Amino acid sequence: MNRKLKRVALFSFLFCLLFCFFPNILAKNFPEEAKIFKRVDFLEDGRDFLNLIKEVNKKDFQEKQEALKKSSNIKGIYLTQYTGGSNSSWAKNKRREIKELLRETELNGVVIDVKEVEGQTFTNSLKEFIDELH
Repeated sequence: MNRKLKRVALFSFLFCLLFCFFPNILAKNFPEEAKIFKRVDFLEDGRDFLNLIKEVNKKDFQEKQEALKKSSNIKGIYLTQYTGGSNSSWAKNKRREIKELLRETELNGVVIDVKEVEGQTFTNSLKEFIDELH
């Protein structure tokens, strides 16, 4: 067991020596252009790299906040594929009622499940209903 511990310690030491200290020693002997690991603080146009990342993240954050503000005003209704696309009198009546609700209330969105577990993905009556909503 003691011998195994010595081997682990020796390999750990060699690993640190080889991969942690040796590249730094080598880098001092080469000109700046030949170094593989160079520290880059500034972009070619002089901008600081870290500030550029912060700038991009800030812009992304602002875009997400704008999207959240817009989406907080959505008041919608969900329709199954049958209600949205069936030619039955019941479905036609429901679609008519929904169009009235959209006109008369603060509803401003409709989500239509265009494909149930079985069935067609997009019927003509569903296409007509979507065209009427626009």
